Amino acid sequence: MAGPPTRSGTDGGGVLGSGIVIIGALTHRVRRIRRRAACLRNSRGPTGSSAASSERRPANYLLIVDASGSMRKSDVGGGTRMAAAQDAASKFVSSLPKGSRVGLVSYGDKTLEEAPRSAGCGDVSLKVPVGSDIGAVTRQVKTLRPVGWTPIGKALQTAAAQAKGQPLNVVLITDGEDSCAPPDPCQTAATLAADNAGLSISAIGLNASSDQLSCIASKGKGYFVTASNSAQLARRLEALGDPDAASRTLSPSGVQSIRPGQLVDEIRKSHPGFPKVDSGAQVRVVWMNCTWTFSAKGVLTSIALEGSGSASTIDGLRVGDAAAALNVLGAPVSTSTNGGAETRLYPADVRLGLGWKVQIKDGRIITIVLCTCLTGSCPPSVDQIRKIQDDPTMNPTKITCIDDGNWVVVESNFEGDHTGGWLLLQRTGGGWTKVKRVTNAGDCYELPEDAPYGELEKPLGGFCNFRASAVGVKTAPITMDGAGPIVLGMTRETLEGTSVNLSMEDECGGHAAPNVVNGFVPGLDGYHLRFMDGKLTAMAVDALGARTTSGATVGMSVKDLLSLYQGTLTVDTEHGGYSYTAGGRTLEFTSLGDDGFETNTVLAIRVHYSNSPWAVC
Repeated sequence: MAGPPTRSGTDGGGVLGSGIVIIGALTHRVRRIRRRAACLRNSRGPTGSSAASSERRPANYLLIVDASGSMRKSDVGGGTRMAAAQDAASKFVSSLPKGSRVGLVSYGDKTLEEAPRSAGCGDVSLKVPVGSDIGAVTRQVKTLRPVGWTPIGKALQTAAAQAKGQPLNVVLITDGEDSCAPPDPCQTAATLAADNAGLSISAIGLNASSDQLSCIASKGKGYFVTASNSAQLARRLEALGDPDAASRTLSPSGVQSIRPGQLVDEIRKSHPGFPKVDSGAQVRVVWMNCTWTFSAKGVLTSIALEGSGSASTIDGLRVGDAAAALNVLGAPVSTSTNGGAETRLYPADVRLGLGWKVQIKDGRIITIVLCTCLTGSCPPSVDQIRKIQDDPTMNPTKITCIDDGNWVVVESNFEGDHTGGWLLLQRTGGGWTKVKRVTNAGDCYELPEDAPYGELEKPLGGFCNFRASAVGVKTAPITMDGAGPIVLGMTRETLEGTSVNLSMEDECGGHAAPNVVNGFVPGLDGYHLRFMDGKLTAMAVDALGARTTSGATVGMSVKDLLSLYQGTLTVDTEHGGYSYTAGGRTLEFTSLGDDGFETNTVLAIRVHYSNSPWAVC
């Protein structure tokens, strides 16, 4: 099918190749040219509803659904991420062509986030084998409780085992990266795809954009796309039923993995048929029913759909649609009006700075553009960082986004090459604020208490040892291993040595058994430790506000505690409260007051080896 022609003009300019237009300061003339090109996929039928299921033939599918603890978050338009995933999975299986076979794998729904790694990283389940009744997937996915770890690599292995020599489309729905490697999920996807000719592995990042998820899909011969609300998740999951067709729609991943921000040389390396683009002036290329705009430096800045009704985005949006259809994109981050047309900017991929720029006139969409136009994206550009630091000589060598893209660590020189270190930035609305420049170890402990200490240590290159301070305990969540640098099994010598640097004072006054020492850590009010035979066997925390990984806190109501852990806790009649055991360790929430009466509040959180419970002096 022939691609759309370029516009004609009357003065100056030149043509770099079929369908290419140079736009310079004074050059606008181009020749009208038609070229044959693969068409951008139109993913909707004439009624405006998705036509993907009617276009697909029966096939084998397997959904991997993330049930890790973070899926409890309610940031996808009124409900939790888990509820959005459950709803989308149910709609997906019901839309499959008759005769399709489908299965379900989940991870993280049995073992708490607080559990030891050995237990949490083994929590992968084949809920429904491929070929079972489609209704079984809907029933099983509704039972998932988001409580645990994220063993993506092992889940991919479990899913691929269902191929059994037959073609299989695997689709991973997750809100984050693997927390259990090895096995490395990207390498696992590559190996599985190489060993199974008919296997494809696609992924949807629910409020999650990452190189790891993109790599899983790329190496797994599938497609990666993000989703930020339940409507997007449902539509994009349906599109991934045919990953090859999905790659030919305009999505936050671009078109056929070509996205704004890439250099033309990089694009032509993976797509030799892409037209040549010379540098020196802004250039527009019409290819695959889209207009591709490049900067004078050869950087792709935007992809725009061409022509009314000619093609659609992965969400089914087309030029000519009613403006109400834009609700699937969520809330715009900015709006403006000029010449009777309204321009709205919606987030597409915040991490990469990609946005949807949509123009509306007379209640209809007149342009849809994917562009590098989203401010406050993570990572920020080098120019943005230099302006924030007010140092044009900065030459960042590494920029790392952490804490869901709300913090950035910039490794760089400063003032030419006179000083080296790190710059810590925090997202504030649509921009970034400088928090601290770290150039010596003393700076490490001047960071604000809300800084994500657990994630900062690695990108700071080991320069800041947050473990060697009480702040490493106070800011760390309580797990069944301990809290921060305080871990079960450590010796008192290790606690008080240079690697942890925390002292302990006996609080029993010599009244404990000869092989037992109960004590507290100065500067850590409310943290009590129990050593037996020289090793830490239990920890009790009654500091108000101390929290577990899942968000249970000292001082919260028992009702909220039980709601948070969704039926995974058992009644602890001996200690007055609730407990959970995994991997030879126990997590306790006590609600028994000093007077022996039960309260409605969590008074303390305890972790201990299951055969060595906490005990007072």
